[in-house]
Amino acid sequence: MQLVGIDYDSDFIIKTWQENLINKNLQDNEIIIGYQVSGWPGDKIRFFGKDLTVSARLEESGTGFDRMIFMNMNTIKILAHEAEEITGKSLNQDGSRISVIMVKLKKGFSPVNSAIEIQSKLKKYGADAVFSQKFISSVSKNLNIISSAVLYRLILFWFMSVIIAGLIFAVTLSERKKEFGIFRSIGASRKHLIKLCISEIFIISIYGSVLGLILGLLIIIALSHFIIAGLKLPFLLPDFLRLALIALASLFISVLTGIIAGI
Repeated sequence: MQLVGIDYDSDFIIKTWQENLINKNLQDNEIIIGYQVSGWPGDKIRFFGKDLTVSARLEESGTGFDRMIFMNMNTIKILAHEAEEITGKSLNQDGSRISVIMVKLKKGFSPVNSAIEIQSKLKKYGADAVFSQKFISSVSKNLNIISSAVLYRLILFWFMSVIIAGLIFAVTLSERKKEFGIFRSIGASRKHLIKLCISEIFIISIYGSVLGLILGLLIIIALSHFIIAGLKLPFLLPDFLRLALIALASLFISVLTGIIAGI
């Protein structure tokens, strides 16, 4: 969990989305909490002996914002002072200590060159300069690699599933030759037997697909934290509507696969 102080006189990032939440600047002892922080608007949360009022709660983002608490600079300085009294460690000194400065460049300036220049001038103070494009391109590259790997594996698994399911159906039908012979002897037509087999394949595919969807969803929900740690990327489950549409599409593809394999 991180406590973040906002300088409203110079901020150009947080204010843009904060206005959609409370439409005002945070007052002293007011906070906005991330999705994973316990509390709701109107609740009191105590830090270092100070009660802070929750003004708003962020929606889940799958990023570090979910574990952050935002407040104005005056409140963060008071908390830093209280933390010094409790821990005995110097955190704020004269109130000028900061951890991050966001820089908004004018049109025409290169983020890369600006970062290099800032880095060269502030390196002796232990400061690092990074640019957002670097983060975006890195995340985009990782996502493209992961998406391509997942797509290739899905295609491979689909072909393997069709082949394996086809072999299983073939073996099963071969073992039921006597049963089909009895049906033919009592007057069942070849067309009727084909319909019977397709109906059985359809029912089996429905049951298997539904069971697979349920187990897959439970596994993803249970292991979401491990997925985040493994991918080292933000991970967020889709909302209910999108999840339902994905489930229906998966169900359709699974049933179609079963029918193709059976035929």
